[in-house]
Amino acid sequence: MFNNFDLIEPSDGLLNKILNKIKQEKRLSLIKKRLIGFSLAIFFSAGAIVPAFFILKKELFLSGFYRFLSVSFSDFGLIVVNWRDFSLVLLESLPATSIIMTMIFLLVFVWSFKNIVQIIINYPFTRGFINN
Repeated sequence: MFNNFDLIEPSDGLLNKILNKIKQEKRLSLIKKRLIGFSLAIFFSAGAIVPAFFILKKELFLSGFYRFLSVSFSDFGLIVVNWRDFSLVLLESLPATSIIMTMIFLLVFVWSFKNIVQIIINYPFTRGFINN
């Protein structure tokens, strides 16, 4: 029944065009996944920075750090004489856990923002994806 048809030959660069299109679609899919992941990281870290900052502020106040720090502005001569002890008191009164927690959220936010900007700048074909 189909014996009378002539075989149509594909154009010379068809295979390369198809393979390049597949490669481009895979890359675009990876970029979409990265954009979504970094966007979620920004969203959650931005939401966590505010409470972490208030917790840090509260713990700095409760630990007495502000009182020790205010001594450095009111009686500087005392600080000069006892600078080693004063430095240790300041370090001991710092709420290290809250500082680390706040810094981690801040670093995740900045790192994710940097990666999103790099994706937008380095991959011009993503502009159509972002605008849609």
